[in-house]
Amino acid sequence: MCQVVIQDKLSKENNLEIVLEEKNNVIYLKHCTGDQWIVFELNLFLHFYNKSKMIFLFDGFDEICPQYANEVMKCLKSIKNDPRKQRMWVTSRSYNEVKTILLKEFGSSYDIDYFYYPETEEYLQNYFDFNLRLEELNSAQLENVEYFLKYMVQGKDITLLTEALPQQPLHRVYNCASKYLLHKILHAHVPSWTHSLTNLDLSCIMCMCDVYNRIYYEKKSEINGDNRCGNPLYLFLAAYYFVDNIKNVKIENKGWDLEINLFTFYEWFLKTTIKKRYQEKNEMDIYNPDIINVYDKDVADSVLRYKKLAAYAIFSLEKYHKLFSIKDLEEIRYWIKFIEMGGEKTGIVYSVANEIPIFIHMTFTENFAVEYICDCLKNERDREMVISWIDFIIHVIFSESYSLSLKNMLDLKMEFDETLISVLEKHNDVRFNSLMKEISNSKFLSLRYDKPYLMECSFFNPLPYDDYSSIQYLMRLLSSTINKDNLNKFLKMVNKTEMLSVAIKNGYSKLPVLIFDLTRKYDRSKLKPVLLNNFSCLSRSMNYDEMRSDEILKLIHDGLSEGCSSRTRLSCNIS
Repeated sequence: MCQVVIQDKLSKENNLEIVLEEKNNVIYLKHCTGDQWIVFELNLFLHFYNKSKMIFLFDGFDEICPQYANEVMKCLKSIKNDPRKQRMWVTSRSYNEVKTILLKEFGSSYDIDYFYYPETEEYLQNYFDFNLRLEELNSAQLENVEYFLKYMVQGKDITLLTEALPQQPLHRVYNCASKYLLHKILHAHVPSWTHSLTNLDLSCIMCMCDVYNRIYYEKKSEINGDNRCGNPLYLFLAAYYFVDNIKNVKIENKGWDLEINLFTFYEWFLKTTIKKRYQEKNEMDIYNPDIINVYDKDVADSVLRYKKLAAYAIFSLEKYHKLFSIKDLEEIRYWIKFIEMGGEKTGIVYSVANEIPIFIHMTFTENFAVEYICDCLKNERDREMVISWIDFIIHVIFSESYSLSLKNMLDLKMEFDETLISVLEKHNDVRFNSLMKEISNSKFLSLRYDKPYLMECSFFNPLPYDDYSSIQYLMRLLSSTINKDNLNKFLKMVNKTEMLSVAIKNGYSKLPVLIFDLTRKYDRSKLKPVLLNNFSCLSRSMNYDEMRSDEILKLIHDGLSEGCSSRTRLSCNIS
């Protein structure tokens, strides 16, 4: 533990010698060859250790699971039983067996909230104070500041902003940056740079900041629920992106993009990392015509390499190897050996464990893996591979306990990537049949806490978090694949699995509404039989064809609340 305390200094003190001794159950530092500061740090650590006031924090258990799970658990158990520790915290994202392993040994778990808007402001102000010193900017960088502030105040319709801002996670960073820059301009007295910003209408910027604040606080429930910029890692990437645009990029008047997505962040972060390696470590001018082509090829090769490595890291089980071509598997194994030999220089992949590449953060792994999946889906020349990935997405990713962020990233791609949308539409028949197979193979009904749940299909399975990404994907899948030719087949499956009543009782009301709408759209005459078959609380005398779906849903809720039964509840009671 002493080595951990001074680990940042070990590289400088290669021959550091530490000798401890124990007297009357108290540990003392007997000898240390380090400097006075190292000795002070070690004595401070030993003081709190002897007083039993040590708090241990282990960050990122999911990063080493399953490769080193057994070894790390032995260490954690040892510290847990050490009487000198006061507290021990283990942080981890919750997916697959990770949470089960930790709960079994350590008991209750706690969820860490995302940043709320005031916390976002505080973090960004500190970040900008440290990384964006206006007094140190040159004239070109100050021009970028001016372009940015002008962009923020030009042509903004308040009505549109009120609706749009909660959907633009980067705008939270932009708004905080505007307030920060405005404060610096108003309260600093540095003629060398304030003179460069005299063309700005400061009163207009003040008004803009007030308007944005009002919008954020009026919409705080929507914005606080948006975890993209409430996530500290994403917030850091967004702030890093903003500062880099001020310092290192020539911004044109309309060069700022509020709608940049997380995939762009990761690719930009990779390019920035490679650029630093060229410019700072190798002192190369990447804008030199003789070097730019080498740099561009390096970036393209790195992106492709990380996509394949990430997909392999997540889907590395032998049963999933059919998702990779023989050539891909050969390349992946070559790159893994290359990393083990120290050939990886960007730091994006920092090690290998049990022949699995370990990325700097799991979200990087998931991002590149999703990009790889989408590339495979877009490769229409290999129809067999496209079908394999469609089946895999439905039967494995969205129907098993893969991490929520992986599902969210993939769902985001399938919703907004126009090329991907076009490819998927061409395979709607494959997607529909795959979905029907998944639903028919799931054991849907079980009794838990007197409520029916769909236990093995995560489209409905009550997970420890709200897995709305699977529900959203299911709804989008139904919307795009159901038509007049396959409606009957789908409705038979609905009746067989009783998904309508189970979904309503578990709070997924949008799904039944969608099914009602699709049934009405393609064959209105089928709506009433489906309703009566699934909900005994509904009257047979009513004309449901002319009712809105939300009105039908209200009747169902009213009937259930009055003690009437759906077919699902009756079947549970009988069993």
